[in-house]
Amino acid sequence: MNAELARHMPLFRSLAQNLAAYLFERSAYLRSVRAYMTYQVEYRSGKWMGGTAFLFIGVFFLIGASFSLMFSLYQLLKELTGNVTLSAFVVSWVCIFLGFIFLMFSKKSYSGLASGMTFREWKNREDHRS
Repeated sequence: MNAELARHMPLFRSLAQNLAAYLFERSAYLRSVRAYMTYQVEYRSGKWMGGTAFLFIGVFFLIGASFSLMFSLYQLLKELTGNVTLSAFVVSWVCIFLGFIFLMFSKKSYSGLASGMTFREWKNREDHRS
């Protein structure tokens, strides 16, 4: 039982400190909580907007690549030459490459959106943004 209690001791200590801060300095505690919540909203909304922008750019490049691949296949069957077809084919693969890069950036932005942040990390914001 002592090992179980010792494992939860940091949580109990944090709760006791928050309760004591609220009881003895209510206005300072509420200002601090308000500032913490404001920062959380700004941080998470920025992450969400960045992820959404990268998602839209990635989808745009992937749609462009699919049209370019269809056009290159059409040119290949129509002309049986490599000039126009090869250029459209290369452009389409470049679009696919860029599309997946932007989708990976989008995933990275969205994965940072759900990460938790302790009050100590909030006080030292440079550690959280790295």
